[in-house]
Amino acid sequence: MKLSAGGCAVLKIAVVDLLFNWPPDGGARTDVKEVAERLAHHHQVRLFVPSYQRFFPRGRIDRQFAFEVELLPFRTRNWNAWTIGRAYRRALEAWGAQRVYITDGWYLKPRVFAALAHYRPLVRFYAYETLCLRFHGIFFRHGTNCPVRYLDAGLTTWATCARCALPPLRRPQYRQFMQEALIAGAFLPGYRRAVKRMLREASALICYNEFIAAMLRSHNPNVRVVPSGLHPGDFPLQPPRQGGETFEVGMVGRAGDHTKGFPVLLESCRRLHGRGVPLRLHCTWSEDNLPPEPFLVRHDWMPPAALPDFYRELDVCVVPSVWQEPFGIVALEAMASGRPLICTRVGGLGSIPIHGESGLVVPPADAAALESALWALYSDPALRRRLAEAGRRRVEEHFTWDRIVEEHYLPLFEGRT
Repeated sequence: MKLSAGGCAVLKIAVVDLLFNWPPDGGARTDVKEVAERLAHHHQVRLFVPSYQRFFPRGRIDRQFAFEVELLPFRTRNWNAWTIGRAYRRALEAWGAQRVYITDGWYLKPRVFAALAHYRPLVRFYAYETLCLRFHGIFFRHGTNCPVRYLDAGLTTWATCARCALPPLRRPQYRQFMQEALIAGAFLPGYRRAVKRMLREASALICYNEFIAAMLRSHNPNVRVVPSGLHPGDFPLQPPRQGGETFEVGMVGRAGDHTKGFPVLLESCRRLHGRGVPLRLHCTWSEDNLPPEPFLVRHDWMPPAALPDFYRELDVCVVPSVWQEPFGIVALEAMASGRPLICTRVGGLGSIPIHGESGLVVPPADAAALESALWALYSDPALRRRLAEAGRRRVEEHFTWDRIVEEHYLPLFEGRT
């Protein structure tokens, strides 16, 4: 019997993902790739992903990885829940999979789970897909966090959630979500049963913060909160910015997305500007309607390779999200780069820095609290340096991919926890 580096029998681990593409369109894809690569150091890993690019680049991959990739070909005429599930089942059986790890799948995730339930898969929730029907799961409506949980209520509540989810999916820019919702039957009463079955029968549920974990534990006691990570080497430690009289504040991410809290940060900076603070607020903004503020600097969307240079020019990075942010990779990037971080106490984001030690954590949607945090960092360069140094150490000690896979994923797959 062949043994892994840790002395366990080498397993055939199937990673089941319905959205994977590379270069990645977001952090979820990077997460799958990094975990699979490290599992492949110990076991035989194969990623199974559809080759079907209508509305979304699933299966479009431009490189080879340290793990195997098997593309399952589909066309629109056979892109439906039953055919997808059957294709995955046949592919995994032909390969001889021993462990199954289901990652991303939007509305289709419970349908694929049903086809693979006999494997008792591990199921990952990068965000809130299937737990909330709106888009791919956001628990955010009318500018505030939504308290409704259709899985824990009756069919009347499910119908309310379905009515909430349907109107935005009709917009042309969300046609990929509409297609998935329709072929998954997400607006049929039986979908609720399929999601609950997936949660109940999974061998373990992996998520990224306690907000999600609290929802999941009512369906399955084996819930693991596992952080996401990064390579510290991809974000070299930058010395404090030298020269210049302006206080350079940056927000990386979709500033035009109402869940990201940009209006709160903008109001805080207006107040500081009114107090005479010579600041500039840098943001990534893809729309044409940037607010006309003299201190506001617009940047186009930046590829990952450009981010270290962006962080280098900042004095502080702010992540002001107002929704229950599943995690917050931007926070890790800023801390790894040696930039003091201010973030909000939401979802997994607020657990990344330790308040007052490796960053500042403020309540969401509180412009006054954010203004005070910015003032503290503007007026105290020593505090900026201390938080920056501690932030880098925290990333290196807790959020590297090697540590995350060794401490969390390998024990799960090898039955050591």
